[in-house]
Amino acid sequence: MRERLSWPRTYFVRRLHELVNPRKPGVVRGINCRRCGGDEWKKDRHKDKDKWRCRRCLWDYLTRSRKANPARSLWRSAKWRARSGGVPFTISVDDIKAVWPKSGTCPVFGVRLLRGQDGGSTADSPTLDRINNNWGYEIGNIAVISMKANRAKGEHSASDIMKLAKWMKKQGLK
Repeated sequence: MRERLSWPRTYFVRRLHELVNPRKPGVVRGINCRRCGGDEWKKDRHKDKDKWRCRRCLWDYLTRSRKANPARSLWRSAKWRARSGGVPFTISVDDIKAVWPKSGTCPVFGVRLLRGQDGGSTADSPTLDRINNNWGYEIGNIAVISMKANRAKGEHSASDIMKLAKWMKKQGLK
């Protein structure tokens, strides 16, 4: 039977460091969670930097926060992409909320912007689009559209997409 957490925090943290799983770096096994009974622990890099959380409870927390505030979720992932790609980033969560479609539908295809089950992404999920990909994430250069529209747009210019549409019409595709 596994041990239950009933010791002071210092012992708990020391014990977690002893139980580090070499196959899953950053994941620790061995002590059951009081809340859900899970036995895999991870350092929470989202809320409290030095706090260990049960892996299942951390996943539940992140899913709830993404559903409760999708604009913040888009902001966080755009900031990460900008940092890793060396793109200027000068927007805030309020800027994303300002360009969020009032009707809650994609301005390109007219579908409702909804996240997938468990916070995953689907073709109808909202994404933050840079209107001109040569510029950064700046006010006036962002729009919230569906993932399907954002993938279709990709790195193409309007003239490229028009050429593609004309070719598809010529081929008899609707």
